Amino acid sequence: MFYIIFKMDKKYFKFAIPLFLIILYTKLVIFIFQYLPLVISMIFGIFFRKEIVLPTFFESEIFNIFTNSFLNNSLTIILLISIIINIIVAIIIFIQKDLINAKNSMKKMKIYLIPYWIINFIFSLILTISTFVMGGIVLGLIIIIITYLLFLTTSCYSISFLSILIKHRKISKKLYFLHLLLQICFVMDIIDTIYLLRKYKHNVA
Repeated sequence: MFYIIFKMDKKYFKFAIPLFLIILYTKLVIFIFQYLPLVISMIFGIFFRKEIVLPTFFESEIFNIFTNSFLNNSLTIILLISIIINIIVAIIIFIQKDLINAKNSMKKMKIYLIPYWIINFIFSLILTISTFVMGGIVLGLIIIIITYLLFLTTSCYSISFLSILIKHRKISKKLYFLHLLLQICFVMDIIDTIYLLRKYKHNVA
């Protein structure tokens, strides 16, 4: 079964990255809306030492539907499926030694997610600091762990790209492991991706 999957043509998986990006950005919006009341309350509690009466919007039907656990859980399941599909596609690309597709997929997965990570970092940082200050250490750690695991998923095509490069002897082992290390580090992965895209802009045959 796995042999058949990994021998499939990549064109059948063109939806993999777009699906992942759409679900991820949708879940980010839901995540923000879900914890926005908590963050606002914590900020006012920590810095202003007083409670705040939240706008009625946070109790409206629209807000409840948007942050509904069923919707969120359904999107989480779809996200997990899309993660598995993208990892499979990255393996297929490596097996078929498709350097061009690996480079393009790496670009989409890394560059198109820059706005996501900026927004996610700002909001998660506020939420994490707030929960730590208020004694919610477990929630803060869970946010950090989940965010990093999700981040690692975005490196599947980068790993595929680098693995093809070393297989074609276009890169040394030292540089290979250096790039792998950079690809699993926040911010450095984007810098490294931009470097790789510029360095192998034409030399990908």
